[in-house]
Amino acid sequence: MASDTNLLSEQEIDERVAILHKLKDYLREQRNKFYRYLDVLEHEEQDILDGNVEKLQFHASMEKDLAGEIISFQKVINPLHDMYKLNAGETDLEIPRLQESLDLIKEEAAQRSKRNLELLQTRREDIREEIKTIRKSRKPKSIYDDYVNRPSMIDIST
Repeated sequence: MASDTNLLSEQEIDERVAILHKLKDYLREQRNKFYRYLDVLEHEEQDILDGNVEKLQFHASMEKDLAGEIISFQKVINPLHDMYKLNAGETDLEIPRLQESLDLIKEEAAQRSKRNLELLQTRREDIREEIKTIRKSRKPKSIYDDYVNRPSMIDIST
């Protein structure tokens, strides 16, 4: 076996199997993180629609933390995926399926995030209009405002 260069050593096979298992585990974990991210985006959408600023702040903070975790995981997944491609003698069908499902979830997350941004922008414009009307209604009135449009005569002869 050692004289044949076409055969892999047991150590190389073990390394490839370990890479394969790690990549699968990380892809599954990344997919789970994206599911949690989608859940947070759903809560954010409801917070925006309800106008609940406190909950929105909480969920935005969660979203930021999850996005950081997703980016960190992706930094680990990329080299593993490259190593898998280089060493993939036999093709494992689970890796492409995991990657495909992960890509679909990423797309859905991007769409929901975009929708939430649009909802926030709409809500911000609504609040600006509310502030304008409040400012107009709180404008101090002159004591003469009621008499400006009414003609009146005062008899000063005595």
